Amino acid sequence: MTYAGDRRAKRKRIVGVETPLPFVFSRDESCFFGDQVQVEVYADRTIWRPGHQDALLTKIADDRENALWFAPSSGRVFAPYDGGFDIVVENSNVVARAEEKYSAWMSDLDSKL
Repeated sequence: MTYAGDRRAKRKRIVGVETPLPFVFSRDESCFFGDQVQVEVYADRTIWRPGHQDALLTKIADDRENALWFAPSSGRVFAPYDGGFDIVVENSNVVARAEEKYSAWMSDLDSKL
């Protein structure tokens, strides 16, 4: 694994991210990732602001980029992808509130998918 500041670390420009910190896993991870043997992860601290991540979200929706947001204080995760998004929250009360608030965005199926 290499870190920012390491000469071997590549810098990737990520829309909406000021200074991404790269982590490159270059061991043979093929047992976990099939034929993919290198995984690149970039991290940055950011504050969510409406509209600030629109360009990155558009790339994710077009399946040209991958990203997720993680809130260390709560453990919440927002993971958008080309067909929607996944969220991970800390308890079922938060799930119920989110389902109520965003019901118009959800499928009519019981699974909400």
